[in-house]
Amino acid sequence: MGDECIHGFDDGLCAICFPPPEPVKAEPVARVRTTRAPGASSTPRSRPASRTPGAPARPPVRVNDQRLYHVTHIDNLAGILEAGGVLADVSAANAATPAIDVSSSLQREVRRQTIADGRAIAEFVPFHLTPDGSTWAAIRTNEGDSRLTDAAVELSATDFVVLVAAIAGIGDDYVVTDRDAADPDARVSTSEDEARRLLVRLIGDDESDAILEAELLIHEAVPLDSFTVIGVANDKVRDVVRDALRGSGHSLRVVVYPPWFRPVE
Repeated sequence: MGDECIHGFDDGLCAICFPPPEPVKAEPVARVRTTRAPGASSTPRSRPASRTPGAPARPPVRVNDQRLYHVTHIDNLAGILEAGGVLADVSAANAATPAIDVSSSLQREVRRQTIADGRAIAEFVPFHLTPDGSTWAAIRTNEGDSRLTDAAVELSATDFVVLVAAIAGIGDDYVVTDRDAADPDARVSTSEDEARRLLVRLIGDDESDAILEAELLIHEAVPLDSFTVIGVANDKVRDVVRDALRGSGHSLRVVVYPPWFRPVE
């Protein structure tokens, strides 16, 4: 990929692809993952600090630039293209069953419970706030997780695609949770202002792994033109996705970015 930005920005303008240099990095701390039930909180984990004493202060969090990651199996892409976007599990426009359903029956049942504003979690399209979100990480490491079907964790991560959007392009009807939305202890935003404050805390906290569990939920549907890029594992999958896009009449950038598909350590 060279120095090309995978997030749709001109070279040098993306803080992810072109991060500012850091004077000193702390020694990484190994993460330990455990299987857990749907809605259960994970054991707290610590992330290595992003800067050391004396290093320049972290720049303010720019919420609108925050990337959102929705992962799906490549066999589900045809249905997404036909629908013109990603539809919520419980949606008036969604009568189809995914070709490859990775969510366990228990997970689907749990996510039909309501959140703070009276709507069901399943009425929203879920996004991770990081490409290493916990459910996607479980698939990448073939790690058992009660939120996933047994078959899901046996699938190859290279057969999935990552649809990437930015908060600036999704409108304002979204909810943020500081952990799995079905967790009874999850903090759930009840207004746009509260959602943005929660995002600032999650994005800016370098000492916590909460962002790995957090979700951003978009009500009903996310149109394809809200996405900036589709990330894939290799050239073969990229060609398949590009052919599908051409056949559907949709245009969306497709990039190969293997780190998103490797096992999470």
